[in-house]
Amino acid sequence: MSWLDDRLGRAERDGASAVQWNELGMALADQRRWQRAEDCFRRAIAAGGEHAHYNLGNVLRQRYLPARDRTLLEQAVHSYRKAVVAGCLDAHQALGMALVELGEYTEEAREQLGIAARLGERWAVMGQAQLAEADGDPAEQERLLRGLLADADPVLADCARAELGIVLRFEQRAAEAERLLAEGAASGQRHSAYQYALLLDEDAHAAARAEPAFRRAVELGEQQALLKLGRLLRRNHRSRAAVEVFAAAVAAGLPEAHAQLARAHRDLGERQEMFAALDLGMALGDAETFFEAAEIAELEDRRAEAEQILWRALAELADPSDLAMARVQLADQFFDAGREAEGVELLRAGVAAGESEAVNSLGNYYSEHLGDPASAEAVYRAAVAAGDDLARYNLAHLLWAEGRLAEAESELLGLVTAGEPGAYRDLAELAAARGRSTEAERYRSLVPRGRR
Repeated sequence: MSWLDDRLGRAERDGASAVQWNELGMALADQRRWQRAEDCFRRAIAAGGEHAHYNLGNVLRQRYLPARDRTLLEQAVHSYRKAVVAGCLDAHQALGMALVELGEYTEEAREQLGIAARLGERWAVMGQAQLAEADGDPAEQERLLRGLLADADPVLADCARAELGIVLRFEQRAAEAERLLAEGAASGQRHSAYQYALLLDEDAHAAARAEPAFRRAVELGEQQALLKLGRLLRRNHRSRAAVEVFAAAVAAGLPEAHAQLARAHRDLGERQEMFAALDLGMALGDAETFFEAAEIAELEDRRAEAEQILWRALAELADPSDLAMARVQLADQFFDAGREAEGVELLRAGVAAGESEAVNSLGNYYSEHLGDPASAEAVYRAAVAAGDDLARYNLAHLLWAEGRLAEAESELLGLVTAGEPGAYRDLAELAAARGRSTEAERYRSLVPRGRR
């Protein structure tokens, strides 16, 4: 038993003060034992240690990162708010950044990041740049990011350069973006090197330079570049080299590399190696590998096996979005095989579980395959009432196709109110279709210029 487990056992047996529980939580967090650390911080708070709210928020955010469970991030926001009230200065930046990450570009987020920036917290400026993007103000976003390029924190400077490169790309200033990111890659900035490689990979005229750029990013420690490099090699019909790269990605612990490795082996006709990669990826619970295995089985007309793989995915995958995707893919298989009732039943189970993908797949099935817009509308409206923005988008286009243009416009405006400014594009097109040219131009002017 480690000294930490021994101390934890004594604290649980004999009790501990708020300070002691907080110290135990910090030690457990250092070992990335997030669940136990969370428990200790909650005990510290229960014992009167208000200072532990900030630490609890950090642990909840760490738990959020791999799973992307918004509930955990919302709990972290709650903890950070408590920490701010308790006078923790570090909590201002944490609260503002967490709100931005939740997509809540509120006055509270602006206020907290502003306080943090005035306190000298330079990462808060990155949050302010994200708010500028959300406001559709790339000039302000660029100004803020340029102010961080020479920051004393090398990681912050690198992240700012990489982000600025993305902004310039979306502003159609590719030459500037390339120069900026090339400088970062040459100076050893990992994130900038990766963005530089991605930029080259998107440009057909620069494709020959993309491979060494990805290799440079890998050299600097950007493991995701292995996946992009492998895909590039496959596109260039160099599957043997791709196998080596994807094998390195597997060794680096990237679960999604198993599916990519299987594809490269399939290119080479190495079926034994392909199945080995798929089996290992599925055993590790990688969703992409399940979907790749099911697709290969279906392409090879092994439909029963494809169905079995997707049922296994539904039983074994942990992430809710992966489960929803597996359900939709399985339902599609049922529809393709003429087993409509089973497909509908499966999707209805997803609807009952609150899966947006199932809702929209079922609505699309009614509308596109059965020609039953009334049933599709009922499915979409029920989901819209529960806050499903994708269902609202599909409902708007269903109403549009039905010639119910005023109702379609109302739903699109509802999307804008819900925080989807990209819906202005559809509003502009709809207004033009209704012969309202002035209104169409006004909507076009409101389309965000940054990334969406």
